[in-house]
Parts: sequence; C-alpha cells; structure tokens
Amino acid sequence: MSFTKILSKFISGTPTNDDAAAGDLGEYLESTNSGGNTNFPSSGTWGDMGSINLTPGDWDVSLIVVVSPGAASSIPFMFIGISTTSGNSSAGLVTGNNQAGDHWRPDSSIVSGSQEKTMAIPNYRMKIASNTTVYAKIDGNFTGTPVYNYRLSARRVR
Repeated sequence: MSFTKILSKFISGTPTNDDAAAGDLGEYLESTNSGGNTNFPSSGTWGDMGSINLTPGDWDVSLIVVVSPGAASSIPFMFIGISTTSGNSSAGLVTGNNQAGDHWRPDSSIVSGSQEKTMAIPNYRMKIASNTTVYAKIDGNFTGTPVYNYRLSARRVR
C-alpha cells in the first residue's frame, strides 16, 4: 500500500491536481474583481472590495491589491485589510497583522495610470468557530478617483 493511501485514511485532502472538497484540508476559496478596475470608496472612508464565506476551521487568508491612480491627481496614503466587519469600519485591523498601507512619495507626480502600487497581506491565520463572512477592505486619502484590482483568497489548513 502506498504512503499516500495510508495517509489519506488519516488526513483528508486531495493527492492529485483537483480541488479539495469543501471541509477538507486544502479547500480553497477566492473573491476577485476579475481584472476590472474598481473605484475606491470615498476619500477617507473604509469600504469592502469583496468577501468570502468561511466555515468552521483554521484558514490562511491572503489579500493582494493593485492600486492605479486612474483619475486621481493625489494619493497621499492608502490601506488594505482583512476583516469580519463590513462597511466603513476598521474594527479589528492591526498594521502588520491583517492591515497593510502604502503611499506615493509627496514629490511624485501622479498623472498617469501606468504608476501602480501593489500591497499584500499573506497568510493571515483565522480560526473560525462558526460560519463567518470575511471582507477585503480598502481605504485611502486622495484627490480624484483611484482604482484597484484585488484577490481575496483562503485555504483551509485545519
């Protein structure tokens, strides 16, 4: 009997290149805006980019966001986060844990959509006790209308 067959009796998951079933180790979920640029919420306001619904267990949740100036002429700062609170709220966000931030240098000219910033929160561990909606959050201070693309993803690790 192969090691994979023995192991599969004790650990759920998948030993091939298919998707792990719901509830199994390796289960993967994601939310994205499918490559389309989406406008930021109002300047100085937290907003939801998207969400995923997690079932009980331990999850590694990741967020990647690419920000482009779009029609913005100034973007002094911006933040992203992973949260269980929706809407204009930063409740529970901790910089360096489930929140990241960035800014354009004050002396740089933002006149072209070709200048982009990428921010990421890799593998933020969430221990979920009951079905929970997790939100990809964004906030910024800007003049004009910047845009973003994002991917919020989660992998079941236990």
